[in-house]
Amino acid sequence: MRLSASTPRPAADRLLHLGRLRGAAHLDYTAAFDYPQNTILSNVCESLMRWTPGLTMEPGLARKASNPDPTTWVYDLRAGVRFHDGKVMSADDVVYSLGRQRDPDNAAAWAQTFQNVSSIRKTGPLQVTVKLKKPDSQFPSTWRPPPASSPPRRASRPQARTTAPPAASPVPARSSSAPGARASRSSWTASTATGDEGQGEEGRLQDPDRPSARTNAMLSGEIDGGYLIPTESYGRLRDSGVGTLFFGEGLSTVNINVTNMHGPLGDLRVRKALSLALDRSGFVRAGLGGAGTVTTSLTTRAIWAGASEQTRQAAFGALPPAAQDIEKAKSLIKEAGATGKTLTVATSSIGQDVSCSPPRSRPPAPRSG
Repeated sequence: MRLSASTPRPAADRLLHLGRLRGAAHLDYTAAFDYPQNTILSNVCESLMRWTPGLTMEPGLARKASNPDPTTWVYDLRAGVRFHDGKVMSADDVVYSLGRQRDPDNAAAWAQTFQNVSSIRKTGPLQVTVKLKKPDSQFPSTWRPPPASSPPRRASRPQARTTAPPAASPVPARSSSAPGARASRSSWTASTATGDEGQGEEGRLQDPDRPSARTNAMLSGEIDGGYLIPTESYGRLRDSGVGTLFFGEGLSTVNINVTNMHGPLGDLRVRKALSLALDRSGFVRAGLGGAGTVTTSLTTRAIWAGASEQTRQAAFGALPPAAQDIEKAKSLIKEAGATGKTLTVATSSIGQDVSCSPPRSRPPAPRSG
């Protein structure tokens, strides 16, 4: 499997039909925590910073971000940015938008991102300063859509007509990995997308009611592509001859979560045994369609793209091995007195990458378009 830096541009300006995995429940950027909403909002509301195809940060609405001391971030905004209604963006709009994320009455999905923020204030016509309660190494990486999206102040008020900034930030690349498997993000593009410089001016999103319907719509030409393709559709799309299946490095892991610490899994030795018994390579083949790698990390290497290669190698090299070891697992179970005990696992039929999901595996995320 070869990873792509990005999806090719459409060959000519035309209406593009894209299929999402499901419909969007709402379009409020404070609650946009899932791909269907973010697919729309990231192409309507631009953020202060944005991700590059290499998964590093670059300026968005902010032309510069500076960190004069461990608890201060200063964002100097681009001049002349206009909302869809022609209004010029100001520091007041940014302060208001970010304030909605922190307002407890909004119960924002991204509120935790701002847990170490003590204040966000305008410090110039085109400057916003954020003060932290304590240093936060992860804070800068959160300033991309939707947490740092900036619609105008009046757009979020009751009875106001919603407008938004014009530029589109790419939706973050999705990958799946677990202390068992890492997945790549995937997309599928119809054969008309040849990589020429033309770019579609208009898009239409469709929400087929099940994965097989979305795949059939791609193969028939009803829709031109999509993002986060069902792993069970990789083979059909790859062999169809009417489009291209692209894979990019992913950002998430597939995990098994322990929810009952009073049963057998309350014993650390049993949890270690379960991890040692997992066939992560088998899950990558069966659950992820071969588009992933095994891992014992809760995060992927791509998440740490901003760190030096030496730092990443040191961190990931110190993790326990991901290889299966049944004999050692049996020994730990016997030592814990758990022989013959029963574990109950809850899962979902949403897709084969979930229904047979093991801990500690990370899959690459497929993308189609």
